[in-house]
Amino acid sequence: MLRRHILIILLASLIAPATAQAYQPPFYPPGPQWAGPNEILASAFERLRAFVESPAIHNGALAAEFLETQMAPLFDFEAMAAWAARPYYQQMSAEQRTQFKQGMKRRFIELIVNGMGPYISPLPRVRFYPARPAGPDRADVPMEVFLQPGVSMRGYFHLQSGPAGWKIFDASMNGISGLFLFRQFLLQQVRLNGPNALLP
Repeated sequence: MLRRHILIILLASLIAPATAQAYQPPFYPPGPQWAGPNEILASAFERLRAFVESPAIHNGALAAEFLETQMAPLFDFEAMAAWAARPYYQQMSAEQRTQFKQGMKRRFIELIVNGMGPYISPLPRVRFYPARPAGPDRADVPMEVFLQPGVSMRGYFHLQSGPAGWKIFDASMNGISGLFLFRQFLLQQVRLNGPNALLP
């Protein structure tokens, strides 16, 4: 069930048509050539849709490569790791933190690759709404996923800005946070196997 919830949150939030309204910057301080949150998500979808509609979608190695090079850079794995593994993350050495982030990224890619097929055909219709300010350096992008006539799921992309621009640190659907579910999974592993279970 945990795997299914996380997969639905990630795929439903990434597989969305580029119907986002143009992002207007007055809510946020100007940055050096930063693209707005809506623009980043719309661009990501265009790349994802092109890949999903190509024969390469049936090749696991190519799918993993695509996610590694095109989708993973959209996410702030540093922030995600620090929140998901607290308080253990703060107790890790620099090398252990790097190992944990790499392991988290690998799980992220494996989760989507292993379950991609059943959830992306046919592509759901999804609409992005204009980004909302969620703090000085944060923004939420509302979205609605139309699963079938009369049935939809609502959610958000949660982004924060930094030197590399806007990055996703969480996505939620119907009030369920993907990062929170991943944290619950990690804490369960720690309870069963101790803190070393966080390291690959």
